[in-house]
Amino acid sequence: MGIPEEITASVQHLELLAASIKTVEARLEKLREARKQTVKQIAVAAARSAEKWSADDQLTLYDKIDGPGAHAAWTKAGLPNPNHLRMHRPNDPQSGGWVGTFNTEGLKFNESPISRPRPPKGQPVVYVLYGPDFAPIYCGSSQNFHERLKWHQGDGKKFVAWRAIPYATRAEAYLAEDRLLKQSCPPLNRKASR
Repeated sequence: MGIPEEITASVQHLELLAASIKTVEARLEKLREARKQTVKQIAVAAARSAEKWSADDQLTLYDKIDGPGAHAAWTKAGLPNPNHLRMHRPNDPQSGGWVGTFNTEGLKFNESPISRPRPPKGQPVVYVLYGPDFAPIYCGSSQNFHERLKWHQGDGKKFVAWRAIPYATRAEAYLAEDRLLKQSCPPLNRKASR
């Protein structure tokens, strides 16, 4: 009796499809490898001049090349970890700096109460802390914002939100802090200027 012709034809069709899939998969693998090599070339080329670029420019390029192997190629070329760049990317278009919250409730072990993004260590900022009614309660300046906020928490200051404005140098931040204190001295600041 044998296998009916329509089933035999379907089996042949299935075999042709399987062969086509193998061919497409082989081509896809070659394309993936070509993409991976191109990403490596872009990362190496970018590393030559990236120190002159803003974090936003670096992230824009990274986002365009992101995909399998991109993170490894990027960091191997000596470029900053894109996750760290995102963690510190300014989110306040009004000041060009950062705004965020401070919340100690429900934290997991080793979790920071300071929301992200936030200023990176070494970035001079003038910051304002806001109380539960969102009125300014303190202003200061720092180059280590994260540690400074933890210090304020340990000092007993009760704040729920913050704003940090970047400055090019620590001296510029001191001058801006002084101007802000002279304009309106928040209640937890002990003096109206430096």
